[in-house]
Amino acid sequence: MRKELCIVICAVIGSLIYAKPRMIPIKENSLDIEMSETLVTVADYEEYLKDTKNDTCRQFENSMRRIIDEQKYVIRDNVPAWGITWREAVEYCNWLSKKNGFEPCYVFSKGRFFTTEITINQTANGYRLPYVRELLIVSGLKDGLSKEQYEKENTNGIYHDGNNWGILTVYEGKKNKYGIYDVLGNLPQYCSDYYNDGYNYFDYSLPYFGPDDFTPYPDMDVDLSPSTRCYFGGYYWNSYEDIQKRIVFDITDDYGWSRPGIRLVRELNPDNIVVGKKMSVRDNLRLRKDLSTDGEIITTMRKGTHVKILTIDKEDIIETIKSFWVQVEVLPEGKDKNGKDIEPGTSGWC
Repeated sequence: MRKELCIVICAVIGSLIYAKPRMIPIKENSLDIEMSETLVTVADYEEYLKDTKNDTCRQFENSMRRIIDEQKYVIRDNVPAWGITWREAVEYCNWLSKKNGFEPCYVFSKGRFFTTEITINQTANGYRLPYVRELLIVSGLKDGLSKEQYEKENTNGIYHDGNNWGILTVYEGKKNKYGIYDVLGNLPQYCSDYYNDGYNYFDYSLPYFGPDDFTPYPDMDVDLSPSTRCYFGGYYWNSYEDIQKRIVFDITDDYGWSRPGIRLVRELNPDNIVVGKKMSVRDNLRLRKDLSTDGEIITTMRKGTHVKILTIDKEDIIETIKSFWVQVEVLPEGKDKNGKDIEPGTSGWC
């Protein structure tokens, strides 16, 4: 019995080792997530590199050393990890998800011309980078952030010495009303959203998950260009006026070296139905022209067909199952119950 208890205790401790930084539940303003209290630190990231024996360990250390040599800045374990690519950031998220027994959010597949495509499983319960919408809400910008609020919650009032290009330790700043540090300052942070030059990220009627396509990275072959992503926020010395001008969106590609840090988010209810979310059909499901069981059947989607939620309408009970009528769009490679292709873009109610 004592041996079994010891095994259980060790297993619990083992799982807690990787459950960092601390995650803060946020269940308001349409959010049902937990978000990391701080950005991922150098010590956190180095633990991942050692555990995976990742080839980027030497590259990471060299980047840190170059910053030390050129900028005369001492890199400490408790500053946010930076100098890593977007792809390396999401690889870290997948590693942490597996360590904690969660389903990884990022899916890697072969793209055109030997490139790798990275897509997001929006129904996974693992760790991921935040969406712009989440950071707009948590930062207070969605509700209209005043200068007084910004200076109270998001900046340190620390003078920036132009000769010392540095970042602060993760608990050196101020936390906001949600208990989250450095949402708008200290270091910009990577987002999951594609960057699209014509997309209005501040239009909250648009999908929660941002645009479906991206503006290719400047000066790159369109066919070979990796997807471009948003990053969000500024540095510890940025003023309220600075933040208003550049809150979102310098852009970074999946592979290029950049400075943003890693903020972790995890869905508390990954099966939530949200407009813009991409989900898969769990059983054969009829697609109708109208939101009624009397509506004409367009097709019956096969289990596993991927769809995008377009509209959420009334709640209904059908055969003891209580749920909402949703209008969906069938995504590429969708099949009907007989295994025949469904035209991508076909839409209807289910």
